[in-house]
Amino acid sequence: MANGNWEVPTLVDAKAKGTLKFDYGVVSFPKLYANQKTWADSHMLAIPANAKGQLSPEKLKAVMTFVGYVQKQGGLTWAGGGHIPAYLPTQSSAAFKALQPNVQYSATSARDATLEPTLPIFGVGGPVYDAVGNNFTPVLLGQISVDQAMSKFKTALQNFNK
Repeated sequence: MANGNWEVPTLVDAKAKGTLKFDYGVVSFPKLYANQKTWADSHMLAIPANAKGQLSPEKLKAVMTFVGYVQKQGGLTWAGGGHIPAYLPTQSSAAFKALQPNVQYSATSARDATLEPTLPIFGVGGPVYDAVGNNFTPVLLGQISVDQAMSKFKTALQNFNK
């Protein structure tokens, strides 16, 4: 089964309830060709640009205090959802290192993480995301070969320029 880390709680809960009918392990996405990178795409807090002016130093300090609180206090909660905390002290904590099955994939995924390009065609609602799902899911289902998927994916990317 190829899925995202957001399914970790589903597997953990099913195993605890005794309703999971198979054993599982979790690994980072496998190396494809020469690329071992994992795209890091996550929920995040953002400070929007304000066309009317910058935040006052007091307001910026308050916002950053809130962001810091969420990162420091909420990281283990997010990790329970299958995510890898961005706050490094949480990643290196004993509580996180004991979290199963997260420890099976988190170190490798965090090490290999790379951010998506900051272009409007990328990201979870962008056309590249759709092209990946539309062209690589059939490979996982055994419906087409990797070479066919790569050809279709390349065509999809080239169509972005039209």
